[in-house]
Amino acid sequence: MKFIIDGEDKVSHDWLKLMLELTSKLLTGTEVYKLYDYILSTCADPEQAYLHLSLVATLADPLPISQLSTLLGPGLGRDVQTTLIQLQSVMDIPTDSTLPMNIFYLSIHNYVSNPLNCSLPQVCDITSPHSLLAGSALHLMVKDIPESMALLGALSELKKQSKAMQPKQQGSPQPHSLSQVT
Repeated sequence: MKFIIDGEDKVSHDWLKLMLELTSKLLTGTEVYKLYDYILSTCADPEQAYLHLSLVATLADPLPISQLSTLLGPGLGRDVQTTLIQLQSVMDIPTDSTLPMNIFYLSIHNYVSNPLNCSLPQVCDITSPHSLLAGSALHLMVKDIPESMALLGALSELKKQSKAMQPKQQGSPQPHSLSQVT
């Protein structure tokens, strides 16, 4: 087991693939998750390794390490490569950081789809990868929106239309204009 996890990336993947093929009849259903727990437990930071693995598994299309790191920003994205390199037995991590990463086994996707599948105590309260990806994407979009009068004008018009559609209640104060609010 240690040879599979600590071995060279191509060799360890081949050994793990062979071991999974040989034991697939012996490992029923989710018992393979114990193997993934062990692989994660050998990482320097198992919680971060699980988080990054779940993020990669959640993506609709594989991303290169460089793009995943940019998406996650300076906080979560700082150690993506260092963390994921430790998981080379279960995923393809190209030496060129501009090429996409791929997870080798469908069972990994199933494993990280629910934190309860992992028995490591550090993982029990982990934030949903969908939430993290959505928040990171929103942060990037907001950061990259240029301050433009056209955008401000469109938002102003949208706000006016929204208020015009609200029914006015008798005796309630009139809404402030956008110029008073902003």
